[in-house]
Amino acid sequence: MTRLSVIVPVYNASDYLDVCIESVIYQRDLNWELIAVNDASTDSSLELLQSYQRQDKRIKIIDLPKTKGRVMPGI
Repeated sequence: MTRLSVIVPVYNASDYLDVCIESVIYQRDLNWELIAVNDASTDSSLELLQSYQRQDKRIKIIDLPKTKGRVMPGI
């Protein structure tokens, strides 16, 4: 039984994913799962997530074909 679910929204975050995912992976005392929601990234985020998923089956990926996020003016 999973004790902790970590949900990570991902959109063009390939520069930061390593640090994020590894910070969860190194939590050895917890029974965890990582659910990454890829919001139609256009960089290599999905490929990076898939690479981690091949190494650790506790990593789940939800890959959205079309972005669900909102574009905020000025950001």
